[in-house]
Amino acid sequence: MIQPFFALLDWGFLLLRIALGVVLIIHAFPRLRRFGSPGGFWAGALGVFELLGGLAIALGFLTQIIAGLFVIEFLVILFAAQRKASFKEKQVSILVLGAMLLLVTGGGAFSLDETIGWIFY
Repeated sequence: MIQPFFALLDWGFLLLRIALGVVLIIHAFPRLRRFGSPGGFWAGALGVFELLGGLAIALGFLTQIIAGLFVIEFLVILFAAQRKASFKEKQVSILVLGAMLLLVTGGGAFSLDETIGWIFY
């Protein structure tokens, strides 16, 4: 790896966490509106998880645990809900899954986990 870029590693994790947090929070709003419809309870519960989990990811709070749960969610989305969808329709889910797999390693130095000392190795 190119050594000078190691200095930017923690900034990269910070930007990745913020971008993913925003995407997940925006992704949550349509699900939250589905309470009361058929399947609305689970859609709403998933919306709450995406809203709170997106906020936690953006802040770097319990990053590895929340990212692991999002990995499971997006695997289910890809292999169950979008199994017959075209690659173009799956692109965002694949990118979020890949980014969450990176965050399973930790949130970086600029995270609440690091500040509090809650890093899991």
